[in-house]
Amino acid sequence: MFKAHRVFACTLLVVGLLSLAGCMSSQQATSDLDDSKLQPESSSSIRVITINEGAFFFEGPDGRSSSHDNPAVIATIKNGEKVRFIFKNVSTIDHEIISPLFRSPLEIVRDIRPGRSVVVQFTPFFRSVEDGTVFDFELACHEEHGTPEDHYFQGMRAIIRVQK
Repeated sequence: MFKAHRVFACTLLVVGLLSLAGCMSSQQATSDLDDSKLQPESSSSIRVITINEGAFFFEGPDGRSSSHDNPAVIATIKNGEKVRFIFKNVSTIDHEIISPLFRSPLEIVRDIRPGRSVVVQFTPFFRSVEDGTVFDFELACHEEHGTPEDHYFQGMRAIIRVQK
């Protein structure tokens, strides 16, 4: 029930962002993959970014975020750049990825079991970014595992930045 509310809330947030920011062109594909089935991209036109999800952290090419109060920018992408994110669960517990950057409601929340990966591919385009604005999109995990605080409050909150 809580995930349904999160999906709905994230969907509303995405619609609002798209209304404010202009249009976002996106072609997305996601899949839950065993790491042994991940193959390098044959086309050099797609930027591949790996994000690790561990014990209450996200880690990407720009840094590591493990603080709820001060999330770090873990990846920076360019407006109009075709990107493929590979989210790898490198821990022993389930995680998820939630971000309004992923436009489709089916893409907003993705569960990732230990040792597995999820691929999200898209091309962001925001008219406001072309005018010099920088957009920071939150990436979060709200898994609970029966604890009083979910993963988000234990540090699984990070930023993906979109810039010109």
